[in-house]
Amino acid sequence: MSDSEHLKKVYEQLVCRHRKLIEFLCQRASYGNETYYLDLLQECYMMLLRCLPNKKAGISQPHERAWVFWRCRDAIARYRYQEKRFLRLLRDSMPSDTSVAHSKVSQLTIDDLASCLSDAEQRCFHLMAAGASDKEIEQQLDLQHRSLIQMRHEIKKKLHKYLEQ
Repeated sequence: MSDSEHLKKVYEQLVCRHRKLIEFLCQRASYGNETYYLDLLQECYMMLLRCLPNKKAGISQPHERAWVFWRCRDAIARYRYQEKRFLRLLRDSMPSDTSVAHSKVSQLTIDDLASCLSDAEQRCFHLMAAGASDKEIEQQLDLQHRSLIQMRHEIKKKLHKYLEQ
């Protein structure tokens, strides 16, 4: 049996043994969004496959579940980081005072994204896109920190749904 065949067999057995854990972690992190769930699932499977060759002798049974858990958590965290980076790049791409035409195009992009949000969420999203700090957003919208976190979560879910269309 070649190394690649052995690796494939070990990978398939690992995924088969821990499929429920992997699916649970992805389902929980996706907040019920099917497309996001499938993206996270794919990320987890790819992470497990990438990390498996580092464990040539295999993983001892008592530690295998923990190893899978942490690799999946890493994959989910990386995916979320990339998502936040996209929003940060979107915010950073907005010009401060460079050109009126470019500013109008950027504002149209932000307005288009914000069209799927409620009024309060739109105000919050515009402040976030403008680079306002949490304190500034809380003061301008008269929110508590916990409410701001919840609002961000809702904005994120709605933007994912909107971008999937």
